[in-house]
Amino acid sequence: MRLICSGTTHTGLVRRKNEDCLHIDPLHRFFIVADGVGGRKGGEIASRSACRFLSMHLPVLWNAIRNRNIRGRKVEKKLSDLLQETSDYVRDVGELESQGGIGTTLTALLVYGNTGWVMHIGDSRCYIHRNRMGWRQITHDDSLVQSLIESGILSGEEKRRFIYRNVITQALGLTEDLEPHIYMLNLKKGDFLLLSSDGFHGFVEEEKWQYLPVNFLTRRKVREYVETLLNLSLESGGKDNITILGIKVL
Repeated sequence: MRLICSGTTHTGLVRRKNEDCLHIDPLHRFFIVADGVGGRKGGEIASRSACRFLSMHLPVLWNAIRNRNIRGRKVEKKLSDLLQETSDYVRDVGELESQGGIGTTLTALLVYGNTGWVMHIGDSRCYIHRNRMGWRQITHDDSLVQSLIESGILSGEEKRRFIYRNVITQALGLTEDLEPHIYMLNLKKGDFLLLSSDGFHGFVEEEKWQYLPVNFLTRRKVREYVETLLNLSLESGGKDNITILGIKVL
């Protein structure tokens, strides 16, 4: 099973610096999108620290899976523990940098064979498109607005007008006892996965981008597709940092 991918990260039209982090490792087949928590002084440090820590440890896990030293549910347990360790690392970096209280969301994908594992904390997202089934959101937002929708207090139509819609309920570096989300996917040829920070999906409505065709994307077309989504974000105002990563399964 072959993967082709393209990703981009952009400061946006309003923010002065980019607190998002994008990491791609085609050899060990893992991909990370992290978004430093808005309003925190060290958001940029937090997102880059999380990417750096995972980029050192995920190859070790990938090799363990390849050598059959770990398999099945044990992989999910290792990934969950790794997210907690990443959170501890981000907190330690914040203390060393005298920043204090730094945090980041994170959504990552690790692929081995035809199996993908999505690691998730916060409100960055992973979507998957499958032929004849269309788009499906894999991740669950750790956010106040999502909690209010699920409890019936807020309707789906009201969420974009909700003034606290950017408040998240979990973040690496800030939440001591994490409840990590690990999702296992059985990937098929033709699948297309999209990872993004909320600078994209928080401002561009799904009906404005999910109609775009993804069935026959080449490497160049994946890059063009990602650039099209970035342009949609900028046209919507570009109010936040924007990170988008597209992955085609061949």
